[in-house]
Amino acid sequence: MLRLKHRCWSLNNAQLSAAIRRGLVGMPNVCSYDLKKLDRGDKLVKLLALAQIIYLIVQLIARKVANLPSTQLEIAALAFSASSMITYLLYWSRPQGVDSVKILKATRLPCYRPIQGCERDIRDIVQNSPTYLWTHCRTRNKKLDPLPLPNDGSNVPSEDFDKVFGKWGTPFVDAIGWNYAILPLAFGAVVGGMLFGGLHCLAWEFHFPTTGERLAWRTSSILTTCLPILSILPLGLWMYLSPWHPSKVPSPTSRFLAASICILLLTIYTLARLFLIVEIFRSLFFLPPEAFIETWSGSFPHFG
Repeated sequence: MLRLKHRCWSLNNAQLSAAIRRGLVGMPNVCSYDLKKLDRGDKLVKLLALAQIIYLIVQLIARKVANLPSTQLEIAALAFSASSMITYLLYWSRPQGVDSVKILKATRLPCYRPIQGCERDIRDIVQNSPTYLWTHCRTRNKKLDPLPLPNDGSNVPSEDFDKVFGKWGTPFVDAIGWNYAILPLAFGAVVGGMLFGGLHCLAWEFHFPTTGERLAWRTSSILTTCLPILSILPLGLWMYLSPWHPSKVPSPTSRFLAASICILLLTIYTLARLFLIVEIFRSLFFLPPEAFIETWSGSFPHFG
């Protein structure tokens, strides 16, 4: 409600849909050509980036076929590249760098009093407002009016879960304490963490300075792959014990235990990732001579 005290409102897609549905504003008349002109995303740059990633994959496959060793640095670059490839594909058709402002004038004033159901004018907009992930709601801004949409806010309305899960949508949201805004971040962290750690397992039989470092690399790779999966249960328990709408006050001891398990798993994951980063550069000083032999893939023209 505090965000709506401004003279102008910044609405996300769900709030704008609710305002149009309630007749507060009309459908904006903007053609698709004008929207494409506002997009600053260059698909050529994305294609070149994807070509670089594919070239790295071809190089690794060629070295494997020729029985030539690769470096841990190349495997780490492959892990980062795979994550970038997924990001490019997910945001391929999304507009980027749009800094245009379009102001829509209200067709009527919203009703605040419960007269003939008009109280839903404000309720529909508030219920679809951004949900903050890690910070509190910011409502004061002396320089900007309207208050812009937050970068750390999630704009996923709860109605979307009803569409995806059907009759299980509401029980599912209840099971996670109505923390549905954290779900996209949690899903991305679990899937991305598994992919990132699993690719490091490709260096299972690589040359390492010592046997202990090889064992530590294998252990760290397994940990970075499995810990995101193991964190699903304690994270879900913590969300259930920390409801967004506190209808009941959970036991502080239960919340402390769930949070402690999440922090412990995160600490172990962080230490494993730090070791992989350090070992990537340390192993460069102990490369076998065969690692400097180039394959046929090196003759392709490419951007370094």
